[in-house]
Amino acid sequence: MKVIPLDAAASPETVQLWLSQGSKLGLGPGDIVGALTKEADVPGSAIGAIDIRSNHALVEVERDYADQVLLRMSETRLRGRPASLRPARDPAEGPPAAPKSRPTTGHEAPRRRTTRPGSKAAKAPKSRSRRKR
Repeated sequence: MKVIPLDAAASPETVQLWLSQGSKLGLGPGDIVGALTKEADVPGSAIGAIDIRSNHALVEVERDYADQVLLRMSETRLRGRPASLRPARDPAEGPPAAPKSRPTTGHEAPRRRTTRPGSKAAKAPKSRSRRKR
């Protein structure tokens, strides 16, 4: 699979978009270009570098077509799976925020072990011997 690496600094005429699918799902550059040209009516010349990683892909599109791509590809499917597309994060922003954990009220009981000592589940199963006839 040919992957075109992105430059560290994208040109001011292009916008970098993040795609929720990558090489683990068999996504290739042709799939991305095909979707952009057919679904979003973007000419092939307006599509820049494509960087396909294992879980996502980064695509450069001319700034004039960025809103059109985001609007028309909001419910698209690639390789039979739903794909989401959004503007890529700026690396200067730092790492993404950690996912929020389940809120706690402070009045919850501590979690118990799944098996308690002495319970049937904690005891080793007895071996069965064959009965003689």
